[in-house]
Amino acid sequence: MQIEENGQGTLRNNLSGKLAYYSFFPTPLQSLRQLNLTEETYRTLSACSRKLGELEGMLYFVPNADMYLTMYVRKEALLSSQIEGTQCTFDDLLSPSQTQLHHKDVADVVNYVRAVDRGVE
Repeated sequence: MQIEENGQGTLRNNLSGKLAYYSFFPTPLQSLRQLNLTEETYRTLSACSRKLGELEGMLYFVPNADMYLTMYVRKEALLSSQIEGTQCTFDDLLSPSQTQLHHKDVADVVNYVRAVDRGVE
């Protein structure tokens, strides 16, 4: 992997052998340098902005977009957590207030959903 050193952070080597991986360690916010964006980057950002506008326009045609977002977040939380080995079902997430949260896996996924909901707010 080729990473350009730009003062925004560094890659940290974690573990060794077959388990080795890199993680990004960001520079503290007060030490960040201003980014110098290229013309190509501005064009890419502009294209992304247009696509987000198209997506926002499509939302008007989705009946009950809030319900769609709610279900999407729960499904994504479940799938992400299952990658980490949690044992939780989609039914457990449909009514988290009635779920026995003493089961750590279910509690972890429910907390993930709550965090995303808070971020959306």
